[in-house]
Amino acid sequence: MATHTMNSDIPDPSDWIDSKLSGLKDVDETLRCHICKEFFTAPMITGCGHTFCSLCIQRYLTNTSQRCPTCMQEQQISQLRKNVTVETLVEHFSAQRATILRVVKEAAKQPIPEVVEPPSSPDLDDGRRRSGRKRTRTNYTETLVSSDDIQVECPVCQAMLPGAAINRHLDNNCNDTGANGGNWLGTKKKTKPLRKIQRVNQASESVANVRRKLQDEGLSTSGSKQTLFRRYDEWVTLWNANVDNKTPRSKSDIKDDLRRWETTVVANENAQPVKMTIKNIDDRQWVQKHKEDYDYLIEQARKSILKKKQEKEKEQQQQQQGHQKAVDRREDNEPDMKRSETEGYQVVS
Repeated sequence: MATHTMNSDIPDPSDWIDSKLSGLKDVDETLRCHICKEFFTAPMITGCGHTFCSLCIQRYLTNTSQRCPTCMQEQQISQLRKNVTVETLVEHFSAQRATILRVVKEAAKQPIPEVVEPPSSPDLDDGRRRSGRKRTRTNYTETLVSSDDIQVECPVCQAMLPGAAINRHLDNNCNDTGANGGNWLGTKKKTKPLRKIQRVNQASESVANVRRKLQDEGLSTSGSKQTLFRRYDEWVTLWNANVDNKTPRSKSDIKDDLRRWETTVVANENAQPVKMTIKNIDDRQWVQKHKEDYDYLIEQARKSILKKKQEKEKEQQQQQQGHQKAVDRREDNEPDMKRSETEGYQVVS
């Protein structure tokens, strides 16, 4: 049986198997994409309720099948929606995963100390309870005070403001300023959100239009019609998946991903298959050289045929026996409606 070791460098659900928190293995697996087996990146939920990485599911629906990889229901890219809850769970779990593994591993090596309860007195217990209630009230008050300092995002202009200032900011139609004439805490507004790109229909779109779209995006316009359409389609997939990401990457990074894709996928598809030919081999020498292999295969085929024949005969025999038993039971249950011809009724004169 394989021994699982906890390794935070190469995250895998099996890291939890031999730990005291083995139940986290299921949590670890649940937060991973069914396609790439890695933690979700920009998770998207399908119409049937399953979640995948944005890039994984878009590539799958575009290049492999128009069905969900999990339940095989028909799906369209337009049905995909962001799964913000899962994205947040993955973010927090992956951030603490290595720490949890390390703590569990270190705790497993240390003996459990015995806890000795000191004798208690009513006065001491009373004081502890009062002290505990006092600390609870103090911590709660501190939490309430500090919550006003937490920055929140304005739902209208996306500016970051203190929690205590958000209502006044909205009342002033997002035009208010701080005490020093600048906006709150000098925070700048977020950059304009990225927009997704519309896919093209190869059946109705012209090559010239696709070439123009590629040129507008700063991409290569060389290659055949099929290459141009595939390049633009992959660009749309990469770009839209990047838009779904909580922290989108730069356009130059996405272009690098596209170049790597063309170098690996397209180059391999365009490679000429290697043709294998057999020359100057005598048929009799070939048969003699591989005679033992042929004899073995023939013997295995004969055994397989004989086994199937015996199984079929046995099945037919069982069916016949079952049929005969059914007939016998039916005859036993029928009432004796007829008398023998030799047993007639005697007429008494």
